[in-house]
Amino acid sequence: MPAALAAVMTGPGRTELHELPLPTLSEDDGLLRVEICGVSEADPILFRRGDIAPVILGHEIVGTIERLGSVAARRWKVREGDRVVLQEYIACGACRWCASGEYRLCASAQPNAPGFLRYGMTGTNTPPALWGGFAQYLYLHPHSILHTVPASLPSSRAALCLPLANAVQSVQLEPALTPGKTVLIFGAGLIGLCAVAAARRADAREIILCGMTREETRFAQARGLGAHHTLCADADGFAEAIAEATKGAGADIVIDTTADTSGRVAATAIASAAVGATLVLGGIGAIPLNMGEIRRKYLGLRPVRGHGSEAVARALALLADAPPGIEKLAGKRFSLSEADAALRAGDDAVSPDILRAELHPRM
Repeated sequence: MPAALAAVMTGPGRTELHELPLPTLSEDDGLLRVEICGVSEADPILFRRGDIAPVILGHEIVGTIERLGSVAARRWKVREGDRVVLQEYIACGACRWCASGEYRLCASAQPNAPGFLRYGMTGTNTPPALWGGFAQYLYLHPHSILHTVPASLPSSRAALCLPLANAVQSVQLEPALTPGKTVLIFGAGLIGLCAVAAARRADAREIILCGMTREETRFAQARGLGAHHTLCADADGFAEAIAEATKGAGADIVIDTTADTSGRVAATAIASAAVGATLVLGGIGAIPLNMGEIRRKYLGLRPVRGHGSEAVARALALLADAPPGIEKLAGKRFSLSEADAALRAGDDAVSPDILRAELHPRM
């Protein structure tokens, strides 16, 4: 039986190349030939922990449909040979959240759900094993969520779709951003830079990116993407610099892409927000918040949590237009045999000079 080469995470900080059989398909599913898979911000964390091994990591996937059942073709409105990007969620397809394209909120898509499946997180001991993008082929479950990629869109740019969709969700959709607003973004990683591009796309009046002094290269990328101000959060006079950039009025939309859990970013976000502003906060776990100040300023509060289908569609449209600076977000290329190196390179704590890593299964 034909096989697929895959980089399987077998334990903490370790992957091994395995040959896995291609699945026998029905009329209801399919097989994707993986072209490229980005290393997401979550992948290095899963790699360090190793607690879901054995697993094929990777969910920022671009590929070509290799084989397809007739029922699946009608459902997804695609044909063999079409290029697609996938959302990582495998949801029920029948609830109100799925009907609205918000698959991330479906009860079946939550990690504690019985029979939970998700691309990049489901183990190889769950048939047919090919559940991650760090492989030459990927199994297309009947409840997969596919988006067709325009033929003119290069794979390396298309692979930015999901991180850009996360930014679109946070910048445009959660706060219902309208033209002429001031947007303040904390974090100069990939999502922060994508947030700059999303804010520019929505005709924000002022775009301010805050990062660390060591991230000057990323500041230059942010300015190329449309940021009007880039500020160092670890420099003296940071609060005064925000006040000057917002002309003392504060920001209308404040986005945290840092996943900070200490509450420091949240506190600065609240202090920097205009009256009636919307805060879109990241962080994992409990974050201390000054509810008195939130109430006094009449601030709206939204969480950062993945992306809906509308965000993915907007991200693909933005990428197809090739906005200035977007090409510089393409990642450093790695082969399957270099998966460990790719995951370490994608870890900002280990390789702060590399914005993004990409795995190319056929390189």
